[in-house]
Amino acid sequence: KKFYLIFLLSSCFSIFIISILNQIKEGFYKENLNNLSELIEDSIKPHCSYKFNNAVVKEFIIDIPDSRRWSRNLFTIFWKDTKVIEEKYKKRFDANIYLKKSIDEICKLPAKVRISGDWKPHIQYRNGDIISSLDVILTKGNINGITKFKLFLPSQRNGSSEVFVSLFLKEMGYLSPRSRFVKVNLNNQSYEMIFQEKATKEMIENNQLRE
Repeated sequence: KKFYLIFLLSSCFSIFIISILNQIKEGFYKENLNNLSELIEDSIKPHCSYKFNNAVVKEFIIDIPDSRRWSRNLFTIFWKDTKVIEEKYKKRFDANIYLKKSIDEICKLPAKVRISGDWKPHIQYRNGDIISSLDVILTKGNINGITKFKLFLPSQRNGSSEVFVSLFLKEMGYLSPRSRFVKVNLNNQSYEMIFQEKATKEMIENNQLRE
């Protein structure tokens, strides 16, 4: 009888202790649910993503840290006596793209950019600056699921015709890249350009098709 009594008391005490520990653990979890990044030093923060919305998007702000080398590359192509842009000048440069998500929130997207196009008209002289169409790859994050896109000088895509035709084909049910006009600020110089996603798996998935 003593053995059974001791066993019963021990079991009750163990259940009581386990119940208290579970309550403490649950309270600790709830209290720190929104602070997991502080609890785990190596936790990976989610990539910045951006919803493309005409009512929100005001400007693409592109910063190329090595701006001097970027400008020198453009000047070399512009003054070179050839109509074709040689591959050796299409080097990729590290860049950061800043998009405003809200009044107080800026989305920073690290990227790789290079000159886009095969012909020199993709490089133009405007107001004392040499500018070009851009080929952009986002290394982290996305814009409506888009990670690879072009920023064209409008004159090289027949201006608004490019955007109109893209929208028209999409409405007709054809596979067409998302395109629109955007304001681009590149190293503190502003231009109007055409944003157009590249023909990649993200474009196919956006049209509910399999690769």
